[in-house]
Formats: sequence, C-alpha cells, structure tokens
Amino acid sequence: MQYALGLGSNIGNRQQHLQRAINSLNDYSSISMLKVSRIFETEYIGDGEQNPYLNACCVVETELSPRELLAVAKTIEQEAGRLPDTHMQPRVLDIDLLLMSDGGYSDQQLQIPHQKLCDRQFVLRPLSEIAGQWNIFDSQLIVDELCKSEDDDSVQLRSELNLVLSTVSREAE
Repeated sequence: MQYALGLGSNIGNRQQHLQRAINSLNDYSSISMLKVSRIFETEYIGDGEQNPYLNACCVVETELSPRELLAVAKTIEQEAGRLPDTHMQPRVLDIDLLLMSDGGYSDQQLQIPHQKLCDRQFVLRPLSEIAGQWNIFDSQLIVDELCKSEDDDSVQLRSELNLVLSTVSREAE
C-alpha cells in the first residue's frame, strides 16, 4: 500500500527537521520512501501567532496498517522533540497521514484521507507534485483539482531548500 504523508515544522532548523523525518521514515525496513516533494513555506493559519511553517510531502510504500504507520510517525515526532498535546501549537515536527493509494481508513483516532486535506493548500501544493492524480477517497476529486495555482501567495515554494532521498541503513524496526 502506498501512503502520502504531510510533513511540517515551525521551530528551530525547520529544513533539518523535515530531512530528519524523511531519513527516519526511510530507516524502517518495512517502509520504502518513493517520492519527496519540494519544500514550501506557509504563514501559520489559526488562532494566535506562530512562526511560518516549512511543509513538504512524501509517498511511502509499506505493508504496515494505517494505525501501525501512524505509530511510526508519532514515534519519529517524539524523537525529534515534539511534545505531547501540541496540536495547533508550534512544533518541531508534524507528520500527518494524508491519503492512501487505494481507498480510505477511519477509526476513532485516525481518518484517511485527512479530514482537513481539501482545505489546506500548504499540503495540497507539495502533494500535487508527487501524488497529483491520486483520488480523494469518497469523492470525485483528485489532488490536482483541489490545488490552487502557483500564483497563490499563501504558499511559497522555497526552491533554495531541498530534501534528499538517501540510501540509509535500514536498522530501525
């Protein structure tokens, strides 16, 4: 099964935190990193003030269940220094499960597609680069149809920043 994941950071060395997420995901022998988007910067959307976020997306392939992949993502967030209960707060690293290549998933703690995906250009822009033709489960829409034009000022491409897919030791499990 392939999954599209969203990555975000607005504390410290944001690019380094995103790269750490890519490397950490790729370290798991049960996860294969297939694609990584470019990095985009977005002003915080919500109550209060926060530093801007760097956002990117990746596509992974794994036999892990959605709940198992979520557990891996939460472990990586914690290892990066994310504190518990920081939803809508500044954070070192945020990893969201956005889409599945074949269908959706829902339980009390997890919904795929991500319930706010269609409203978040900071996710849709990078996602369109690597999974633009993926269908939003239970809708007739594809990612590219929801993604606003590159003229949208709310999400800025940071072309000078890059994430690297490297061959790393696959020791974690």
